Amino acid sequence: MQARAEWMATSWAGTLALVLAMVSVWACTEDAADNAVPEEKEGQEAVVETDLHELSLSLVEESDGVVTVELLYARPPDAAGPRMMELFLRPSDGLKYLSGKPLSAVEKAGKQLVLQEQENGDVRTVVFATTNLDRLASGPLVRYRFSLTSGSGAAVEMVDRRPVFAPAEADTVTLGKPLRIGGR
Repeated sequence: MQARAEWMATSWAGTLALVLAMVSVWACTEDAADNAVPEEKEGQEAVVETDLHELSLSLVEESDGVVTVELLYARPPDAAGPRMMELFLRPSDGLKYLSGKPLSAVEKAGKQLVLQEQENGDVRTVVFATTNLDRLASGPLVRYRFSLTSGSGAAVEMVDRRPVFAPAEADTVTLGKPLRIGGR
């Protein structure tokens, strides 16, 4: 399945298939509340209630020149979560993308994760499924690893390219502040 996801994200035909899959999910207007994944409660900090979906970055570890960062999602109470996501991260000079992996919110919803380093250094993050319309619950989405090539004032920020979430009713998302790393 992972090889299929990578093919879909890297070939012309695969990109077209991915775009068509995204369009079909965006066009879907039925409420999939019956298929919603329950929110993770145990071990999570309390989330401030808001009407907006929120994405934030959290520093997990900085050790031996490798920085580990998590992308976290908070869904408003009684709101329908997204069925898919496309987000671009921009590491500053001094950081180089190494790898990433899906975390519990992605896995519980039965979604696939595709990560692509773009020519400009941005990291494209796509969470999707071709086989379900389940919605993402609050929780950790992705863990990224970067190499720290400069010790002074590196940062990772989320690029505001809309839409981030699909379907449209879930795209009322706020993007957290850039995450400062080293030389704070």
